[in-house]
Amino acid sequence: MNKISSVKISIVMPVYNAELYLKESIDSILRQTYSNFEFIIVNDGSTDKSQDIINHYAAIDSRIIAIEQPNQGVVAAANRAISMAKGNYISRADADDVSFDHKIEDLVECAKNNPKAVVICGSIEVIDERSEYIYRDLVPIKDRDIRTAFHLRNPVPNGATLIKKSAFHEVGGYDDVFAEDCHLWVKLLAMGEFAGTGTTIYRWRANPDGLTLSNNKQSIDRCKDYIEEVWNRQIPLYINRNYIVETSLFYVNNCEHLGVEYKKVFMSDISRL
Repeated sequence: MNKISSVKISIVMPVYNAELYLKESIDSILRQTYSNFEFIIVNDGSTDKSQDIINHYAAIDSRIIAIEQPNQGVVAAANRAISMAKGNYISRADADDVSFDHKIEDLVECAKNNPKAVVICGSIEVIDERSEYIYRDLVPIKDRDIRTAFHLRNPVPNGATLIKKSAFHEVGGYDDVFAEDCHLWVKLLAMGEFAGTGTTIYRWRANPDGLTLSNNKQSIDRCKDYIEEVWNRQIPLYINRNYIVETSLFYVNNCEHLGVEYKKVFMSDISRL
């Protein structure tokens, strides 16, 4: 049963030559248990049958807003969609990935419990081009632990987030840079808190033809630049033993199924720092 709430969400999906996975991706959004959303799909100059697929779904679900434009890149497509968004929060979804049915519901619930948060994020499963499971990537729950992780890596998966729209616009949205999501997170760290749902809500496809993997070295290099910017802005605070013990117990006791794994992620970040 779909859950209706006063919090309006704008789901944004840039599309470029994604016909192989697009139906699966759109279906996963339309199955959401949380129904108060608009779904803005921007076809960024695809040369395959992506537009035909989008038109089919737009004809059968009034929540879909279909936009077609000449190819300008994923950043321009996402920013255009968000400029039209009427929701209080923005949620990204990529055209070759899959959202769990409870993705938006979990994100909205977490946002209600963390009113100071400008970014809410959940954990992901990584799948291959055949949609087969590879591994799980967990996002810490607490703001401080997420900030700690930013000194080492990009801990926030783009497609598993809810972004406060007012904060997104205040920092100027996505900049036209590579690894634009990590760049955005670094800007938003100064705007408010980050919070994790403690649930797995998204399947990210490790697609050899996808943008991230096809430009993997460039993506890693740019993320290193953004991580250096985090270090320049704030060296991590001294982390005392009591905090480590209390946080370890928090993850073990409050994450019903994956508490030990969350603790391992937290402890790994602390030891690397």
